[in-house]
Amino acid sequence: MTAKLALALAALAHLAARIWLVAQGRWFASEDDPYRAYVAYLLSRDGSRFVGEMWLPGHPGLLAVAQALGISARAAGPVVSAIATVGLAVATGGLARELSRRPLGGGARPDDDSSPWLAAALVLASPLTLVLGHSHLAEVPAAALSVAAVWGLFRWLRTGRAAALAAGSAALAAAAWMRYEAWGAVVLFPAVALWLGRRRRGAWLAFAPAAAPLAWMALQWTAYGDPLLFWHRAAALAQSASPVDVLGARARALVAWAPAVAVLAAYGAWRLRGAGRTLRAHAIVVALLSAGVWPAVVLGQRHLVFPDRLSHPIEVALIPLAAVGLAGVLARSRVAFAAAAAATIAAVALGPARPAAMWDPDSVQVGRRLAAGELEPLLAGGALLVERPRRRPPFGWASVGVLWGRWDRIVWATPEPRGWELVEPTDVVRGRRTVATGDLAAALRERGVRAAWTVTPAARRALAAAWPGARALPIGRGALVVRPSGAPAPP
Repeated sequence: MTAKLALALAALAHLAARIWLVAQGRWFASEDDPYRAYVAYLLSRDGSRFVGEMWLPGHPGLLAVAQALGISARAAGPVVSAIATVGLAVATGGLARELSRRPLGGGARPDDDSSPWLAAALVLASPLTLVLGHSHLAEVPAAALSVAAVWGLFRWLRTGRAAALAAGSAALAAAAWMRYEAWGAVVLFPAVALWLGRRRRGAWLAFAPAAAPLAWMALQWTAYGDPLLFWHRAAALAQSASPVDVLGARARALVAWAPAVAVLAAYGAWRLRGAGRTLRAHAIVVALLSAGVWPAVVLGQRHLVFPDRLSHPIEVALIPLAAVGLAGVLARSRVAFAAAAAATIAAVALGPARPAAMWDPDSVQVGRRLAAGELEPLLAGGALLVERPRRRPPFGWASVGVLWGRWDRIVWATPEPRGWELVEPTDVVRGRRTVATGDLAAALRERGVRAAWTVTPAARRALAAAWPGARALPIGRGALVVRPSGAPAPP
């Protein structure tokens, strides 16, 4: 009963935090979010964009389906991730139950039946799961599928039912099209199945997830002539560092975002010290679910965009073991339960309390004000030019479009050596045109542009020349430049 009550409290706290995030207009967790939402929008309009140069298409495909069903671009990511959060909680609870049923054919059984409920509660109480689950990132859907895969593997090891392994293999294949980190589990999955279940029927099914990475590389080869283009792109964007520094960053993120899970997992391992096979099963779970995180450590590659999120697979991998530790704490006294309940609510609150790891919050403010209609009088029904600087992340210009949702009234402006490239967001392939700086006024009037959101002095100077007498409204570090209503028509 205590464990179920803990899950109920965690679920209520998680739901309250989600409502608060929506009320505050928090839709993004990092600068990757709005660009993913925009890619999904393009994919929903043109399926030929399915094979990109770097990102796996599984998650943008889900967002595209959500948008095609009528969910707005800004809400599609949080909706998909919210569903995935529920799936992650269910899958983690199911995996914890399998680990409490004499895993690997024997060994001592943990002295409680509460770990499945507590594992699900720890998922919902995780600040990092909350933040990632209220975003357009692929971490939570990938984690849910990966945990479901390992759940299927251990269910097959206990029952011998090939259907369980088949379901797990299908889930892992799907995860491998969500995040590259899942590829580590794809490599270890058949090895573990053959090692622990070589005498069981259907072990060959564990090789099926390998088809997902192979298929992606084949598509990359067909589209770009390079089966490892995604790797080359990622390596070019990653920042080289010492493996010790990268490992330290992972450890700091785990301590900053999941201290309770780390401590409880250590206590859970101590409680299982006499149950060799049970503890070994948990160690295998940790190895499978966190396998994709370690190559970047070995190679010394530091992720530049919200790197703390890369500790999430490690946290998720430790949760079943942490549930064992939490069960031991709660079994001691009611005071322990009250303390755990208070800690749960406090932990969930940490998610909304932390600002999003974004580089251009001013553009987010503009997008929100556009969505609320506050800036519409300045546009007077016209279009908005949005600067798209080359040396800045996509967060700014993409977030304006995602939050406003009026792609037909936006023109991207990318600086070129001798002018500006104007791009229609609804048709980035054919809707491109490069104009000289001296012809900018005519091009903007032709497209019905009434105002421009700028983030660099160069763009403001170009607009000042194109629109003499234009009014600039400072918003944070940027400025909304409004074309004079009486500006003469271009010659």
